[in-house]
Amino acid sequence: MRLQQLNAVREHAEGVSEDPAAGVAGVIAAKVVDDKVDEAQLELMEGMVLPSRVRIRLVLEDPEDEDEEHVLETQVEITMIMPLWY
Repeated sequence: MRLQQLNAVREHAEGVSEDPAAGVAGVIAAKVVDDKVDEAQLELMEGMVLPSRVRIRLVLEDPEDEDEEHVLETQVEITMIMPLWY
């Protein structure tokens, strides 16, 4: 939820910088806000950690013999490049 709030602040600052009535002060203020949002976002993202590896297991039942299963299993690394918004 906090990352969504930071993105809302960033979007508002972008709107201010594009408003001709804000002038140069609006552009400067938007840049300062954008930098602060970047700092806060990095701080929050450091606390969001996924496991370094996950195991994926697929179990297939044999249609001819219901008692027999074929297990396929692998591991994969996960890299988080964008926050999950849910």
